[in-house]
Amino acid sequence: MPYIDLTQPFNQSISLYPGSKPPVIKSTHRVATDGCAVKHFSFNSHQGTHIDAVAHMKEGGKTLDELPIEYFLGKAITIDISEYATRLVPKTAFDQHIENLQLADFALLYTSWGKKWGTLNYADDFPILSPEAMHFLCQQNIKAIGLDCFSPDPVTSIDFENHHIAFSYEVLFVENLCNLELLPTDQLINFQCLPMKIEDADGAPVRAMGHW
Repeated sequence: MPYIDLTQPFNQSISLYPGSKPPVIKSTHRVATDGCAVKHFSFNSHQGTHIDAVAHMKEGGKTLDELPIEYFLGKAITIDISEYATRLVPKTAFDQHIENLQLADFALLYTSWGKKWGTLNYADDFPILSPEAMHFLCQQNIKAIGLDCFSPDPVTSIDFENHHIAFSYEVLFVENLCNLELLPTDQLINFQCLPMKIEDADGAPVRAMGHW
């Protein structure tokens, strides 16, 4: 049974959403001088591989700590949308996957942008779902949509239409995944994306994994 780590490495050189500050990772104690090693971390709740709560963009929306732990586990279908770079992904891109989508808890969308992590090109021209396609996905009763890119919306967006569509269905996003190309696209797999248990969290880092 293969286990695939779908989590980008986290360090001070991660890809940054435009306008955000890099994380700070600082050693405060060292074994040689203090008898133990301790690091201080400072970063925002939407950096690295992470999950968005509805509260990220909806006043009064649920935070991550309000969801049961089993919410972050389930069956996933992986769908390749990499051919749609620079253009909107139509609803028809998902028609052949309808049977598995109706059985899935998560839809993992492979854009191929995970391979660009850490480069300046990571923010540019990744595939974006059309509003019709986003509505269609969310209507399949999935818990979340996973992406190997920054966002379901362009980084230039000011209205974040796809975020708002999904959140209206209580569908979350797992962003900045990697290694989706290693997952089968013809079967459901087991998927987990467990977030840190932070009170009132609008988002949080996750360790994401797929296995079958």
